[in-house]
Amino acid sequence: MKPRKWTKDEYITLLLLAAAVILIYAWHPGCFWQKTFGKECVGCGISRGCAALAKLHFARAWRYNPLTFSVPFWAAVLVTLGRPFENRRANRIFRILLLAATAVLAGFRVYMMIFFPR
Repeated sequence: MKPRKWTKDEYITLLLLAAAVILIYAWHPGCFWQKTFGKECVGCGISRGCAALAKLHFARAWRYNPLTFSVPFWAAVLVTLGRPFENRRANRIFRILLLAATAVLAGFRVYMMIFFPR
């Protein structure tokens, strides 16, 4: 399973994604869900978790939201348009494993919100 080479468009997509993240952090409007309904959503804490992950503070990122750890993988899928490998079967397995891992982390987050609210 040899990784395929990135195209110019994929590098531009990555650059635009990074610029969007920087702009969101600079503007930081806050959580729409929490402002509207006054309760946490499943994604609450992912922004802070990504900031902690960028600083390599893994435990802090986990405490903010376990789904934080799926963000780099989903970004890779977005940049490579879901085809990081040349082999079609490897790409399918990659996407299935990523979806399964995200579902497990989301289930854990919902469990924590129900039984251990902040």
